[in-house]
Amino acid sequence: MVDSTPLRILGPAVLLGGEGWLAEQLQRQQVPVLTTDFPSPRAMATRLFGLGSFARRVAASLHSNSIQPTAIIANDHQECPLALSLSKTLGRVPVLAILRTPGMTRGDFDKYHCDRCDGLMGEGKELRQRLTEWTTKPVGLFEEGFTESEFMPPKPWPPSCPQRLVVIGSEAPRKGFTDFIEAVHCLEIQLPGFPGFRCDLTGSPPSGSDALLARPSRSTFHFLGRVEGFAHLVRQYDLAVHPSRAETFGMAPIEAM
Repeated sequence: MVDSTPLRILGPAVLLGGEGWLAEQLQRQQVPVLTTDFPSPRAMATRLFGLGSFARRVAASLHSNSIQPTAIIANDHQECPLALSLSKTLGRVPVLAILRTPGMTRGDFDKYHCDRCDGLMGEGKELRQRLTEWTTKPVGLFEEGFTESEFMPPKPWPPSCPQRLVVIGSEAPRKGFTDFIEAVHCLEIQLPGFPGFRCDLTGSPPSGSDALLARPSRSTFHFLGRVEGFAHLVRQYDLAVHPSRAETFGMAPIEAM
């Protein structure tokens, strides 16, 4: 367990879209957690009516829990309009945006009003460099990492190619689940004697994958959904695949290694 004393000194409160593993972890570290429905900033109805309603709802929840924010952190570009609206409702509280989507474009940056935030950080050096080309504001570098206690001894190298493997990621298109399924299909065509893999994927079936999964295959694809205890899960396999098309930092493959 990471020492949570520095975290509590900062006095954070976290707003989530629902209960789950993150809420449980934060509560264990005595961090206040508020939950509410997050409107989609992409929807026109949200832009016309939803932002103000969201901000008023969150402001009321903060007030009822005696929480007075001195700063608001938007977790990626899609949350910037929500954070900016909440800031206005609370009386212009400073907003910091941590931008982390590797496929983020200049159009996304402008559409979600990222430059209106008081502070900007980019996850990873590549995204940070792109951000510096889109704004005159200073852009900080956001990096993740591990504590010494999170490292485990390496597993012994398997004597032969594993037939059971774990595919890490999620059903988001850029995570490459459909690319992986297609690659296995190509492998089976090229190697008629290949017996196939048993593939466990850490997510749900991606949209549009029904036709791919319905094809005759010597391999099997089992979707695990959201997994608790990621490190323990990965330790059960001799081979892990991370088929993502792009990452700003790549926490999942680094944690797997």
